Amino acid sequence: MKNTAPAGKNEHLKSRFRELRTFLEKIWKSPCSDFYRQKYEAAGLSLSNIKTWQDWRKIPFLTREDLSKTGPWQRLYVPREKLIATRNTSGTTGGGMVLMLRSEDVDTWKYLSDFHFKSLLSLTSYHRFYTMVRGLSNVGVSVCAGDIHDMPRTAKMAKTLKIDSLLGAGSMILLFGSHLKRPVSLENIRFIMLVGEYTTRLQWENLKKLYPNADIVSIYGSVENGFKEIDSPCRENAKIHNRHHLIEKSAFMEIDENGEIILTTFSDATPLIRYKTGDLGAFINGRCACGSDAPIFSVSGRVNFDAARLKGTEIKADEVERAIYDVLKIERPEFKLHIYEKSDLVPRLVLEIVSIRKPEKFEKMANAAIGRMIAGKIQVSSNLSLGQAIENGLFETLEIIFVSEFPLEQKQKRIILHEF
Repeated sequence: MKNTAPAGKNEHLKSRFRELRTFLEKIWKSPCSDFYRQKYEAAGLSLSNIKTWQDWRKIPFLTREDLSKTGPWQRLYVPREKLIATRNTSGTTGGGMVLMLRSEDVDTWKYLSDFHFKSLLSLTSYHRFYTMVRGLSNVGVSVCAGDIHDMPRTAKMAKTLKIDSLLGAGSMILLFGSHLKRPVSLENIRFIMLVGEYTTRLQWENLKKLYPNADIVSIYGSVENGFKEIDSPCRENAKIHNRHHLIEKSAFMEIDENGEIILTTFSDATPLIRYKTGDLGAFINGRCACGSDAPIFSVSGRVNFDAARLKGTEIKADEVERAIYDVLKIERPEFKLHIYEKSDLVPRLVLEIVSIRKPEKFEKMANAAIGRMIAGKIQVSSNLSLGQAIENGLFETLEIIFVSEFPLEQKQKRIILHEF
């Protein structure tokens, strides 16, 4: 199986493997839990088998299903008295679960001292707010919880408390901006921390326009690992959509042949070993302009939700969303791209776009013509657009269908592959 780890000098990679091997041995021999030991022995693996990188990659993946099947106490690798809180995940792309938090798992915010803000409004759930208070209070930031179900009132509260920073999902902070701009100048917002669901490139660009003076950073951290983040944002990363530094003392990252992030976290409480995160990612060569030697990675959505690879191309939801905006000028496009693939036929593409009616400029234009315009804007490789791929016979012509709405789902799949 093709599998990549952060690039680095041989000695550094050897050192990383020694860290992983030592951590694995500690977990394997732990008296607190035998979760991993049972899992690996059932697969015919013993600790003595793990001697090289090639051996490491033989370790079975950990899946969300594995975690959901096992009670949280069975996966706890520290005494219960060391815990300070538990946390439930939302389960928007799968079943929710209970997480265990130690003090060390929530005091992970010192790296934010490079960003200058004093009063943060959290537009997230209570459990995330709790960890925020503990962590950010250590760097002199006051934190308050907003009510996402009463945004006008929350906006008034933000004015009273002189809020200069926001935390939440990108879609939520965009929506909140329309309420906040009435009592508060959006130019006063200096920092935005994006957490939770993936923030698309178009959403990020709209946030930059709406909050012109804000540093905007995405915080990547697997929710299954509690609130212990694995990346450290810097001012340079804040200039680029979904760019991250890997905190090597917190985690080791691999990326499989499908672009999925495989994560091992060095958490003593509820460690993850070779966990399939369901996130699409890539390593970025080179060194950050901030001077950090930390590996750089990007995130581009969710596996089976935001991308599909076929015919030597990759169709990304970000690209489709941006193309719809560029052509039709729909501010926040809702769409589903259906790909119908049969082994002996050219794949058929059907793009459903939520719009009560066609934008006025396109009322007299045939949907086929709109499809050609949108396809020409979608990059499916570094030097090929979807329009060119269609001309080359890789796909059938892009069909466009306008719909009034989609059925309500927890998480909308935006790229849907139908295989026959």
